[in-house]
Amino acid sequence: MASGIELINRIDEILSEKGKSRKEFAKELNIQPNTMGNWKTNNSMPPADTIVQIANALEVSTDWLINGNKDFEEEEHLYRQYSRYSIRLRIYEALKKKYEKEDNRFTPDFLNNESLLRELHYYYFNGGCVSYDILYNWSKGRCEINTYFFDQWAQSLNTTLQFILTGSKVLIPTNDNYSKPFEEDLYNLALEFRNELYSLHNFSTDRQKHAKYMLNELMKIEHLEYLEKNKQSSN
Repeated sequence: MASGIELINRIDEILSEKGKSRKEFAKELNIQPNTMGNWKTNNSMPPADTIVQIANALEVSTDWLINGNKDFEEEEHLYRQYSRYSIRLRIYEALKKKYEKEDNRFTPDFLNNESLLRELHYYYFNGGCVSYDILYNWSKGRCEINTYFFDQWAQSLNTTLQFILTGSKVLIPTNDNYSKPFEEDLYNLALEFRNELYSLHNFSTDRQKHAKYMLNELMKIEHLEYLEKNKQSSN
């Protein structure tokens, strides 16, 4: 159940990261400062259009603002190779690799310098539709980003989508611990079908079930055709 207390706690969490007071934020949104305090005191929710306004201003999803992200583990977020946190840092690592020879703002510890990261993001990704705060909030599980942008970043930074998402330029090791080189033809084939994959990802639950049923039926037909073909060959 939606909670005004949790809503304000999430707002305060982000405002604290930004070094901004609740009073300053309320003024930006043309909301009375004590109104936000009342939401927490009375454990009440603001109108839907106000929630949308706040979510847009903080560059988070309305779903996260209302419900949080119970599946997001902070420890996992920080240390896993395939975590959102790690992916975000690899984007900036690739950015440094491409531009450090022509940009003296890069420093050895630039990944720990938020103000510098923000400046570099704005300079090189301005117009890329994903702001610094959106990418940061995504890394914290506060919003979603269309996977299309990760492919665009990889191309613009002269790296591979596989490096950004996994940190590796080889396939995941097989059971015999042997890592095969990344197969560019398979990657190009995957790109050809990415629009279909995006559409499937964005389907409603009912549509996903229907799509899975259709795919299962298609696999049955192909299996029967395969058996029939083998039968004819053996004759």
